[in-house]
Amino acid sequence: LIIVGGAVMIAAGIAGFAYAIPLGSIPLILMCALLQGGGFGIAWPFLTRVIVASAPEGEQTIASAAVPTMQRIGYAVGAALAGIVANASGFSQGLNHDAAANVASWLFLAFVPLGIVGCLAALRVSRPLGQPREAIG
Repeated sequence: LIIVGGAVMIAAGIAGFAYAIPLGSIPLILMCALLQGGGFGIAWPFLTRVIVASAPEGEQTIASAAVPTMQRIGYAVGAALAGIVANASGFSQGLNHDAAANVASWLFLAFVPLGIVGCLAALRVSRPLGQPREAIG
């Protein structure tokens, strides 16, 4: 439940940014940042615990070491995709207020489907088949 709640908070923050940043409302942007950051903070420790506990006996150290590696790969792929979306939505043609608002909207809207996939994955991870109850976050 905590992992799913965190994933929903992250997805809501991403979707909210698509509206709040072009609008320029600092309180809304702050709320979205708190949702997204809070979602990561809530879900991440429990997700890591589930990943390590789900690894076969003798491979838990490998699973533990793979978590930050996969996280860094995710950062790199996310940054590359963000650059592609930004350039495709007009960032490379110069940046005025209207162009910045357009880029901001598309940048966050492009990642909403990934947020939804993350929520579905969180549902799946939080209910693994055949795992002991203590492995579920």
